Amino acid sequence: MWNARDIVTANDAAHVWVQEPNRCYILERRINDYNPPKPPQITTIDSILWNRFVSDISQQVTKLNSGQRAFLISYLALIIPFIFFVTILPHVEWFRKDILPLLKFAPIVIFPLILTLFFVQYIIIALNKKVDEQIKAICESYNTEFNQKGYSIQYRTKWTGFCKPKHALPARAVAFVAVPEYVEKQKEETSDLINREAWGL
Repeated sequence: MWNARDIVTANDAAHVWVQEPNRCYILERRINDYNPPKPPQITTIDSILWNRFVSDISQQVTKLNSGQRAFLISYLALIIPFIFFVTILPHVEWFRKDILPLLKFAPIVIFPLILTLFFVQYIIIALNKKVDEQIKAICESYNTEFNQKGYSIQYRTKWTGFCKPKHALPARAVAFVAVPEYVEKQKEETSDLINREAWGL
C-alpha cells in the first residue's frame, strides 16, 4: 500500500492531521468540528495564537469531502442491484424467460450511471482542491507569527487528486517545522545565560 503518512517526516517537530490516511475514509463522517490539541512539542506557541489559528483553519476543514457520503450511497445504489441481477436472478425461471433478454439494453442505463459517479467524484475532488488552497493560504498568513516563535507552518497533502496509484490513500496535515535560526538563537541565549550565572553576573 502506498504510504501517505510520509508527508509528516521524522524530522518534523510536530504536526496535526487534517485528514489522516484511512482505508475507510469514504465511510467517515464529514468533519463538523475541527479542534485538534496543540502538539506538546511547540511549547513557544501560546494558547491564544493556537486557538486563533485553529478557529480560522477549522472553517475550511469542515468543508472537506462535502458530498462524499452522497457519492457512496450512489455507488452502492448502483453496485448492489447489479450484483443481485447477475448472481441471483438468473437462477429464477421467470426471470430467465421474461427479463433476461431485456438485459441486452442494460449498458444504455448502466454506462450513464457510471459516468455520473465519476463526475460526482471529480466534483468532490475539485471542491476539495479549492478548500486545500484556502487552508494553505491561512497557514501562510500565520507563518510570520509562528516564525517569530520558532516554527514554520507547512500545509501538506498527498494523493488528494483524481489520479493516484492503486490503493493510495489521501492525506492532509499541518506540519510545524523548527526554524533553524530561531533554534540557534535560543542556544546562544541559553549559553550566554549560563556564562553569566557562572560569573555571578
